[in-house]
Amino acid sequence: RERNYSQLGLFYLHDVHTNYRSKYKEYTIDATMCGNVARMLNHNCEPNVTTLEVAVVRDPALSGDAARVPKLPRVGFFATRDIEANEELCIDYSPGRRGDDLQEVMECFCGSRKCKGWLF
Repeated sequence: RERNYSQLGLFYLHDVHTNYRSKYKEYTIDATMCGNVARMLNHNCEPNVTTLEVAVVRDPALSGDAARVPKLPRVGFFATRDIEANEELCIDYSPGRRGDDLQEVMECFCGSRKCKGWLF
């Protein structure tokens, strides 16, 4: 799916690497067709927001819909520094990757002092 989306210029996949107790150790959130406002965060090589995978654990004291929360990781968005009013919220689309780690799929135009030159 990622290859097909790349050819169309669609980049809304978010890989989640987790130690969460599950038979799966990696998940991908696909917000290409639907998702919340977070799918509209733009890239910057010096982001002011980062993601953190959060494991949701079922609470036996809860009932109804709250008790049926699936055991899947969630993604939370957190500020990495103080953010000014009206400042755009940005994340790094390829965190921790630099140089040879980047596939040179899409050129970066973020304009930051630490620009890596490529998004992916």
